[in-house]
Order: sequence, then C-alpha cells, then structure tokens
Amino acid sequence: MTPLAEAQTVVQQQLAEHGACSPLELSPLELLLATNQLDYDDYQAWRRGERATLDDALVEGIGSARQLIGEARFPAAALKYAWDAASDADIEPPVTAPWFPAWVVLEVPGTARVVAPSDFKSDPARAFNALVALAAGGNDRQEMDNRRTLQALHPGLLSRYLGALDA
Repeated sequence: MTPLAEAQTVVQQQLAEHGACSPLELSPLELLLATNQLDYDDYQAWRRGERATLDDALVEGIGSARQLIGEARFPAAALKYAWDAASDADIEPPVTAPWFPAWVVLEVPGTARVVAPSDFKSDPARAFNALVALAAGGNDRQEMDNRRTLQALHPGLLSRYLGALDA
C-alpha cells in the first residue's frame, strides 16, 4: 500500500471510530506514526531532545511526509460521504447545497459539538442554527422553539432529526 493510501485508510478509520470531526484533531505526527512513516523510538528520542529534528528519521523523507500530510485531506471523505447520503435521501424538500451544512450536523457524529452557530440569516443558516442548538440541549421551551423553527424551514430535516432521536 502506498503511503498516501495508508494515510487515507488511517483517516477513514478515524472517521468510522470517532466521527467526521476527529480527523481534524489528528496531528501530523500522529499520522506519520500511524502510517509507519516515523518510527516511535525516533519520535521519543526527538521528544527527549536527543534528536534536533525528525527530518532524517522519516522513512520516505521530508518531501514525502509533507505530501502525505497535505494530501490526506482529513474532512474531505466524510463530506463526500455526507453529500452522497444527502443526494440519495428520500427527504422533502431535497437537500441542496444551501441546506447541506444542516444535513451534516444531523448526519456526521460530533459535528454539532465543534461548530459555532452561523451569523447568516438565510433559511438554511437558521435551520443549521436550530440543529446546533438542539444538539447542545437546553430547556424544554428552547427545544420546542428550535423544533418549530426547523419545521417551518425544512420539515424533512426535522423529521430526520426526530427519527434519529428514536433510533
């Protein structure tokens, strides 16, 4: 397996285990260790100050490591998966590009914990904000207000949200 294919496999495993947001927390060093591009003993020696740099410890060299890290594209696979799922979903109205961020909050575990509400005032942004608020929790009145907002803006997203609660 090529180093890039191995990196993409590591990223996919992180997505499957921890949700789409976790790979954003995967540091370049963790990626290099997980793909065996950096030996753990060399890493420990560097941490102890016994190595000035890791450049000469990298299995494929520094250029290859930079390419590996740059091309892993941590969130891209999760977003493509979510877009494909949104495109295939039997939901009314259909999920189009403006509504996609709200769909991601519903479909990609952990997203609501790491995003901030949108400053935009469009209907899709308001639906996104309602879903982020619902995921954060709150009192019963706030939850009902957010559900009503979502019902008025995109009934299909509300239905999907309620279905996820029952699962």
